[in-house]
Amino acid sequence: MDSFLVAPKLCHNGAMRTQNTRTGVATIMAALAFALPGFAAAAQINIVLTDDAYTPKNINASVGDTVTWVNTGTHPHTVTADGGVFSSATLQQGQSFSYTFTSTGTFPYHCTFHGAVNGAGMAALISVTPSGNVPASSVGGTPANPAALSNQATTLLAQVQQLQQQLAAQGGYTSGGAAASYSGGGGVNSSVCPNIGRILKPGSTGDDVTRLQKFLAADPSVYPEANVSGYFGSLTQAAVQRWQIKYNVVSSGNPSTTGFGMVGPRTAAAIALLCSTGGGAGIPTTAPVGGYIQVSPVSGNAPLSVNVVATVNTTNSCAGAQYTLSWGDNTNPIQIPVSANNCGQVAQTYQHTYQFGGSYVVSLSAGTHKTSATVTVYGATAQQLPVGQPQTAASTLPKESFNATPVSGAAPLGVSFSGILTSEDSAWCSSGCSDVLNFGDGTSVSIPLPTAKNTWQNVAAAHTYQNGGTFNAVLYHGSEGSNQGAIGNVAITVTGGSGSGGTTNTGPYTYQSIVLTPNVGGNPLAVSVNFDLPSSCTGYDVAWGDSSAHETQADGGSSCASTTAVKTFSHTYTTAGSYTVTLKRGASLTRTDTASITITN
Repeated sequence: MDSFLVAPKLCHNGAMRTQNTRTGVATIMAALAFALPGFAAAAQINIVLTDDAYTPKNINASVGDTVTWVNTGTHPHTVTADGGVFSSATLQQGQSFSYTFTSTGTFPYHCTFHGAVNGAGMAALISVTPSGNVPASSVGGTPANPAALSNQATTLLAQVQQLQQQLAAQGGYTSGGAAASYSGGGGVNSSVCPNIGRILKPGSTGDDVTRLQKFLAADPSVYPEANVSGYFGSLTQAAVQRWQIKYNVVSSGNPSTTGFGMVGPRTAAAIALLCSTGGGAGIPTTAPVGGYIQVSPVSGNAPLSVNVVATVNTTNSCAGAQYTLSWGDNTNPIQIPVSANNCGQVAQTYQHTYQFGGSYVVSLSAGTHKTSATVTVYGATAQQLPVGQPQTAASTLPKESFNATPVSGAAPLGVSFSGILTSEDSAWCSSGCSDVLNFGDGTSVSIPLPTAKNTWQNVAAAHTYQNGGTFNAVLYHGSEGSNQGAIGNVAITVTGGSGSGGTTNTGPYTYQSIVLTPNVGGNPLAVSVNFDLPSSCTGYDVAWGDSSAHETQADGGSSCASTTAVKTFSHTYTTAGSYTVTLKRGASLTRTDTASITITN
């Protein structure tokens, strides 16, 4: 006879009797977790990348385990297997990479920037052994052998109910309405737990359906209708689906394929696990809690999609807890439960899209513990509406722009410039304030700013280019050279013209100064550089000042045609700070120009 589950005998001493009864509940919960399909959870292992090491360096893992690497250093790194089994992209500070091991073996890996194959430099090792977990035999709530597993669930849940009643009689727990109140260190009031011993699905009736409906109704976000009828209809099915999604049991399919929308042994076990550690409303947060989040990206234009890796139970508590991941934009938060007897860290990745501009605080909390990160989104802001209501744009201002037409032709060439300035992007001034439009040929004109908040106005200017050449017309924020950056630039190519010889240079070439444009695309970490060359095949080297890769081109030598060209490159810095961009150009890169920029985030 299978005797791996035996209810503990009660001792005459009251305190010992209570402790043994709690131990019995924990034992049965563990059996439910591992005997029923789908609860053979693999481990989550975290490795930190510093500027010169992986920590921990060498680890052991099992088949099915997922390893997540997080770059906490200031330099970019990679996670690259020596044999090519896995390889990350370049990980900037705060970014992460995960890989799930599906086979046994030894997997050495290294950083392509700071390490080498065979363990030199920044390198480490993962040894993977066969998994010791019980293999899952089904998906969702539908077991491979429904009759056998249903009988097993019935037996185990009956023992849970008996032990819970003993706990209640011993005074360890008191009823607190829909949810049991936590007092004395473990257990629940058994009246709030449905204790389901058979498969419940659409069409089922009975007292256990009534108990299920009462349990689901304790959480209005799961069962707002709270219709307790004893009949498993469409409302109950929808409530079960919401509960399964909320507690990460199953999120798609139907009752016959994945168990989505029915209560099979797996869902019944999940309900028992949560209920036995915190009552119908969830899991208590009196146990030691801890966690952290990694958010990427942390800024960008709306709509902005971000990935959040939430790592919970960093205290390695076995008591169970519930964490809340909030997005900071009035949308419903995510509930992250950690079941009792799951004593390891758990990491999951969530995605969220911010539709409107603003500064949002992403937070992970449990009890009094809270950690957060700020996401900055650029674009029209949103009206602040109650939680759960869709946000709508509060601003209808157009996006700033700068254009020219035509952009090429014979001298004398008349060019019309147009665009839009807004009070959000270019600021505003009641009177006497302006931006500057530099035509690139030594002349410029002032462009008035909007005179009131939440307004915009058109840019309109005309200019005639008398001589041939390539001219970089730039619309600057504020006065030219005030380091407020540029709204945009347009290259104007003019052929012919008196004394110009067209675009063919007959004498020494005169280089123009380089132009840096910050806040590209509304990203405060992004910048673009614009510069001219005497020929499209003239050599250049652009260094961004942050140890990142240069933008380079080898010089074509005397074979280059003397036709001017304009180059534009963009770059995103990983952190705020002051940087000096260095440009070398010309034959043998003899011409050097520098420009400084301060990046704030």
